[in-house]
Amino acid sequence: MSFIFAGSIEHFSSTRLLINLRPAIDCVEPGCEIHLHIAAADESRTAGNIHVQANVTVDPVWTNAKVVLDDIEKFTALSAAEQSSLLVLNLEEPATAHEEPVALLASGLINTKR
Repeated sequence: MSFIFAGSIEHFSSTRLLINLRPAIDCVEPGCEIHLHIAAADESRTAGNIHVQANVTVDPVWTNAKVVLDDIEKFTALSAAEQSSLLVLNLEEPATAHEEPVALLASGLINTKR
């Protein structure tokens, strides 16, 4: 998932984002993990903002990946104001999702072939 938040990177709360994003997309540990990559915006149209890439990883032994993907889809269909309200952070534009599911073999091993 990709986010653009208002404000400076010095005042951005990754903890607040994680605490509020988890229930918004039904991502419950240990079966679902969220890893954040945070950077100050470098494009002129988004200068002064924070770019966040949230990588969501689901372990199918613990969590139904389809449920999490459906919840991410529902979340990204919301307006920026609705998403901001759920995250308790000010989004500049609606979050977007970049779905890259990993196929699993019957044995549970990750299939790295495309």
